[in-house]
Amino acid sequence: MDLSIKIQNPFVTVLLPVYNGGTYLSDAIQSILNQSYKDFELLIINDCSTDHSEDVIRTFNDPRIILLNNTVNLGQTKSLNVGLRLAKGKYIARMDADDLAFSTWLESLVGFIQKNPQYPLVSPNALVIDDNNHIMRTFDLYACWEDMLLRSITSSPVNHVGSIFDREAVIQEGGYDEDYRISADYHLWIRLIAKKYQFASVPKTLVAIRRHQQSLSLSQSERETEELSTIIQKHVTHLTRGKIPVEKLKNVCLAFYNTGKLNDQEFAQAMDTIEEIYANLVPPFPIHKETLLNWSKRQRKTLYIKRVFYHIYQKKYDKIRDITLQFIQQRNLCSLSTGLYIGSLLGKICLSPLPKVYDFMLWLKTQKMIMKNRSLKAELKQLVSHNQTRQ
Repeated sequence: MDLSIKIQNPFVTVLLPVYNGGTYLSDAIQSILNQSYKDFELLIINDCSTDHSEDVIRTFNDPRIILLNNTVNLGQTKSLNVGLRLAKGKYIARMDADDLAFSTWLESLVGFIQKNPQYPLVSPNALVIDDNNHIMRTFDLYACWEDMLLRSITSSPVNHVGSIFDREAVIQEGGYDEDYRISADYHLWIRLIAKKYQFASVPKTLVAIRRHQQSLSLSQSERETEELSTIIQKHVTHLTRGKIPVEKLKNVCLAFYNTGKLNDQEFAQAMDTIEEIYANLVPPFPIHKETLLNWSKRQRKTLYIKRVFYHIYQKKYDKIRDITLQFIQQRNLCSLSTGLYIGSLLGKICLSPLPKVYDFMLWLKTQKMIMKNRSLKAELKQLVSHNQTRQ
């Protein structure tokens, strides 16, 4: 294939913003260039990096790479909008400077979207890897549209990294809202949902997302809580019969992502708010009542477990007893709650191992996935080895 001809009018633009990402950037770029699907351009927006990021980019000699150096530091959200305006592709595929794409990433998503053009956004499953490229866990968001819509009430319904979306549809919605530094993708998705767009996911693990100390998405800052609660309020207002105060929704965000910042009353309020949201949904698409009830119960169960684990780490076993008794009386999660209530009576010897048991179960799930997909681990190792040799 003559790449110099193909990139004049590529079907896909891989959009890669970079700011001081030199440590892992070579791996990321190589993984994109290794794609089995060839009809793409790689648009790299270098946001005034002060490390060796630009030097890394210039070591690659491939006509599909287009490098733009911002003249001032814009931040990721504004850089993404610059990329949207400059992209030539009909579809945008997203990748970050510290993440990796497996070789069939674009082939799989483009194949799906060509058969199902009604979806403006498609997302795959992912691996989560650490600084040393070790697989930590799986990140599975494959679900039917009903589940994706209901998940979107409290978090992003798709993986932003690794997703592919219709450039024109996103531009018509104004692109990424530059008021959001951390959660601009989530805000974009709920705006598309408000316009009655539906999304899709594929049951394939096609990217590896790196989690480390500098990962922006791991931040638990006050700004992140403010952004998430504001987005959720907008989404909930659209999907329910009434408006829930943003302070209540801030407690919901904290209950999911930083439960230790809530007192018992605030946590109980967050649980009630979740129940209130799902009870009053007027979704833009038909959803079975049983599905709504299951999601409400599932979300409250998640918050409950997070709260229990927090108290275990704090060695506050009396608090676990109180919250568990409340669940037995009010929440109708009897099997789980009863077991934990008995455990709270026994104290540390019974409850302290639970977080480790939970982590072990996640590890087993990850190992099972790896055993079924040995090629992913092998490709990950091969890509990193290739880049180490190259460097």
